[in-house]
Amino acid sequence: MQISLSLARKAVFGTAAVAAALMLGACGGGSGGDDQLIHVLVKIDSITQEGKCDVVSVRSAPKNLAPNPPSLSNSKMFYTEIEMTTPPDAGDQPICRGEKETIPMAPGAWEFKVQLPSGPVSCERDVQMPAEGQPGLTVSFKDGDTSCT
Repeated sequence: MQISLSLARKAVFGTAAVAAALMLGACGGGSGGDDQLIHVLVKIDSITQEGKCDVVSVRSAPKNLAPNPPSLSNSKMFYTEIEMTTPPDAGDQPICRGEKETIPMAPGAWEFKVQLPSGPVSCERDVQMPAEGQPGLTVSFKDGDTSCT
């Protein structure tokens, strides 16, 4: 009796585990759930502050978003914290560089803004899903420029 009860428990738990795995797969747990999410790569070239590179916050604010964005995309203002480092090829130059992808963004017009040592820099970009085989949107800020590229 002990053996059959133990086998019955294992069968119930095994069935539950299989059902849970199937449910997770159906909820986008694989690569299919991330296919329609848009990330923007943000790059920054700046100068050191007192000989060190500080973390830089880039604000992303929606301006005119497309209707019915993907359910997992963000449609509210947010900040992306970018860790800045001195590149190995900088030599004695006081240079800091960093880059990071944003969280998933809803398609449409977004304003990107950053405070650099030379002053605030902002620009608007149309954030859209890139065409198949094309790279996604990159927004680059350079200290001393008045806009992003």
